[in-house]
Amino acid sequence: MIPEEKLEPYVETIRKAVIELYNYLEEECNSTSDLILFLENGHKANMPLPDHLPYVIGPGEEYHNDKYRVEFYLQYLNSGGKEKHRKLAEQGEIKDLERFQRFSLFLELMIYSHLWENKKNLRELRQIARLLNENSYDWELEVPDYGKSQFIDEDIKQVFLNHDLAVGELFDEIYISQVRNAFAHSEFSFMPNGEAILLGNYDGTEFKNLKRIEIDHWEDIFLKSTIFFHEFLVMKEKKRVELGGKNPTIEIEMPSEDGEEIRKLDIHWHEEGQAYSFNKPAS
Repeated sequence: MIPEEKLEPYVETIRKAVIELYNYLEEECNSTSDLILFLENGHKANMPLPDHLPYVIGPGEEYHNDKYRVEFYLQYLNSGGKEKHRKLAEQGEIKDLERFQRFSLFLELMIYSHLWENKKNLRELRQIARLLNENSYDWELEVPDYGKSQFIDEDIKQVFLNHDLAVGELFDEIYISQVRNAFAHSEFSFMPNGEAILLGNYDGTEFKNLKRIEIDHWEDIFLKSTIFFHEFLVMKEKKRVELGGKNPTIEIEMPSEDGEEIRKLDIHWHEEGQAYSFNKPAS
């Protein structure tokens, strides 16, 4: 259940960190075209059209699939906080508040795990980290199926910390691989009074050194994670439209079909559709 008093201040703080990240990326990125390719989701299509290059720009299947996950966590965040549910319990609308709290914790653990397992989320963060380290845009960037904790810690978070970005410090607070793994493998339980989540995968090693997470701490981890990924998504869209309006035509670099050469071609901003295309807008 969401603590209402934490929501607004967390949104304000995290939004500032996300704005800082995007503004810094815009300043430090080697080329505007690479930045626009990131914002426009340049990628290799899973099923390219015949006689077309496999590389495309635009949302793609992954983005369309993700919209229902976004819809779900937003609905959960807006479903009412602790105080509302306490009042419902007092009115007899909720028969067993502790049972309802456990139900909420299951949903929160699922949302948290999905946010940090989501390949689209991780690919975007890694793409930013690459651009900050003066690499060109990677049309074929892949997120590993295994070793995601190392990928997040070393290839994303550490880059943000190296650039003194607040998002790096935020990730230090909110990304706990042990929690994600505990949920994935059903190695967790709850204190009977609901005051803590017990982690059954504790073994005393560096990455499994938590026996339990107090509920107040969990609320911070869950809320900050959910707010971050939503603000990240919202700001990406704002920057995409902003830069599209400023750069109606821009030259990009795209790999050849065999990946051996780099092609240069123009993409064009369509104001009506609020998106770039390889085709010029109708005059």
